[in-house]
Parts: sequence; C-alpha cells; structure tokens
Amino acid sequence: LPNSFIHKVSQDKNGYIWIATENGVSYFDGMRFTTFHYDRNQPGTVSSDLVKVIYTDSKGTCWIGTSDGLQIFDSENNAFRDFPI
Repeated sequence: LPNSFIHKVSQDKNGYIWIATENGVSYFDGMRFTTFHYDRNQPGTVSSDLVKVIYTDSKGTCWIGTSDGLQIFDSENNAFRDFPI
C-alpha cells in the first residue's frame, strides 16, 4: 500500500478492493496491488495523493474524493476524470 493511513475501503463491480490513503489510491485484484499517484505532467492521474473517499455506486461507477476535488475512475482507459461540482 502507498500509505498505512487508510481513509476508506470499497469494493467495485469487478470485485476489486479499493483503498483510499494519504499517499494515493490502490486497488487489489486478488493477486496484486495497483497504485495511482498524482502527477501534474500526466493527464488522467488522480487529482491529489490525499484520497479521502472512495465509493462504487449501483451502476458500477467508482467515485474518488481527493483533497483537490471529485473524480470518476475510467476502468476502460485506466484513468481518472474530473467531475465538476
């Protein structure tokens, strides 16, 4: 995990376990962890490493709440999209 301080844990429609931490967001697919960090030079990254909330709704949309805003995870492109509030 990117950090031992965990804010939230959620399971998505694929059964992956998502973990929101103080240093990025990770998911566990049953075999390995995949971690995402903020990178200002890379489009589609999580908007901040301080991830406070993660939630998967009934339609399977994975919502990510960071210290810099709300995003949706696009699983087809393995990227995060901003959701304007």
